[in-house]
Amino acid sequence: DLSNNVIVPVSVEKYLRVGPQLLRFHMNVELGQVVYDFNKPLNFLVPFTAPTFGYYSTVTEKFYFLQSTSTVGGLMVLEALPEFASAGATSTIGASTLDQTDLFNMKILDITATGFFALTASVATLADPDGFFLNEKTAAQKLLVSDLITDTTAPLILSLSIDLSLETIVIEFTEPMRLNTVVVPNFCLQTTSNAALSTSTYCLTDSVASINIATLTIALSLTDSAAIKLSPGLATSLSSIYLTFVPYTAQDMAGNELPAISITTARPFDTLIVDTVDPTLDAFTFDLTSADGTLLNLIFSEPVDSTLMNLTALTIQSRFASRDGLRYRLTGGNILSTYLNTVTLSLLASDVTAMKLIPGLIRSKQSTYLVVDPNFTTDLAGNVLVPYLDGAALACLEYVRDRSPPQIAQSIYDSNNGKIIFIFNEPVVLSTVDVTALTVQLPVALGGNALVSFGNTAARYTLTSMSSVSN
Repeated sequence: DLSNNVIVPVSVEKYLRVGPQLLRFHMNVELGQVVYDFNKPLNFLVPFTAPTFGYYSTVTEKFYFLQSTSTVGGLMVLEALPEFASAGATSTIGASTLDQTDLFNMKILDITATGFFALTASVATLADPDGFFLNEKTAAQKLLVSDLITDTTAPLILSLSIDLSLETIVIEFTEPMRLNTVVVPNFCLQTTSNAALSTSTYCLTDSVASINIATLTIALSLTDSAAIKLSPGLATSLSSIYLTFVPYTAQDMAGNELPAISITTARPFDTLIVDTVDPTLDAFTFDLTSADGTLLNLIFSEPVDSTLMNLTALTIQSRFASRDGLRYRLTGGNILSTYLNTVTLSLLASDVTAMKLIPGLIRSKQSTYLVVDPNFTTDLAGNVLVPYLDGAALACLEYVRDRSPPQIAQSIYDSNNGKIIFIFNEPVVLSTVDVTALTVQLPVALGGNALVSFGNTAARYTLTSMSSVSN
């Protein structure tokens, strides 16, 4: 040792023996095979636990121990290569063919020639003929791959499904895919295998992709989901939805490109799950200032069939429950516009007038609630809208109060009864009417122009407070 003490001799009866060690390993990713090179023969006839061998990548800084490259019961057997075998299955070289689970999990570690290492665990089953067990290789002692044959096979689609209830598209590939190479807007849908014969074609926009090994899941955005449902003839049955995409849409973990699918030979979907989820009214806004009249904007969870809307199924309330406030049931209205999951209604002037005449109703956001009867409408698949019943009315999301001054729509002079009748474009507050602000004058053709007639008292007359106002 460092103090010059001589090592103690060991007799032949007590000779030191150490367990075998892994010297090198070689991997063929294309075939899913690993060859292990040990410093001494091992008894490969004895099964051992699969997690004996692990792998570590410095690219992803993750490790994985084999789980299922095994015989029944989670036990694994290395195959002795004949050219390196001695007696029976004892050899310094052992080979293993990985099953799909292990191979896929190793691929997502990111296998590179300079960043892929082997780990070994010491187990009481894998031993040399003298019974000494395999030495452990920890993360600090990790062994770099000696030879690496990379994967050069392009990934392919195994299965394709769309779920209109969950609003997802799921694609199963033959290989683990790299998420940051997926270009979602490249995926397009059409009603037939040939776009020239398709009644509808739609390409995804802002949907979000996620990957679990070899499974790509696209969570459809509201925009994409609504557009698919609104596209005529698209995804109405399994025979009316096909997938296409251009080159450079996705790559596997080895960088192999997913082959494009032409718009003239689109791939059919294998599974279509129809929409069975009842739509909901998520929010509404109330606008009293629009030039198109009073607007009720309805925001649904998905597109609905506006042609089936029964506007008399809507009731405006001042509170969640009518017993605590006031209410008014609409008598009609017009559908002004529809866009994706939003429908804009223009309310009847008579309904708006009636609601304005009810004190405390639609005066603010806090006094505007909506009750929706069960028969209001359905989604495009025929699922009935979930109602909002009295006692659980939907609160207003946004309220735009009336900022437009009232206008005189018509005036009538009744000389027989000594009355002037004014018809306004909306209800006015009677107590605010000031009769002394009213002036009667000649028509313009008879000199009633304001600039002229103010000097001509004979051509104009201002009412006095002696006149009264009645409703």
